[in-house]
Amino acid sequence: AAAESALRNMIRNYPQISGPYANLAGLLARKGEDAEALDFARQAVERNPRSAPAYNLQGLLERRAGNFDAARDAYRKALVADPGFIDAQRNLGILYDLYLRQPQQALAAYKAYQGMLDEPDDTVALWIADLERRTR
Repeated sequence: AAAESALRNMIRNYPQISGPYANLAGLLARKGEDAEALDFARQAVERNPRSAPAYNLQGLLERRAGNFDAARDAYRKALVADPGFIDAQRNLGILYDLYLRQPQQALAAYKAYQGMLDEPDDTVALWIADLERRTR
């Protein structure tokens, strides 16, 4: 409650800074208040369109709201802002795989994710193998 109050005060006092919007969005999302969290995530990226973490959070919240095209766009923007932002790359793969049912795009996203890691993710390796079987 204290953190939420402090973030809301920061937003009132410094409305041009994106960080408090993104932090409040994350806090509200953890509390299950997704609609308000999504609004703050959108405001965060409006204020700082170079924030890969804010776009990634927006993508997660858009996905939870069923806005799959908006989620895809947010993840893509996160990767434009920071091409090495691995969370957005993995989340994009999951979105393509489970929500958009686009196995070729999911496969490409998962492979790109694996390529970003120092050591391969064993779980994602299984997902890749499954997708390769399904897309032959």
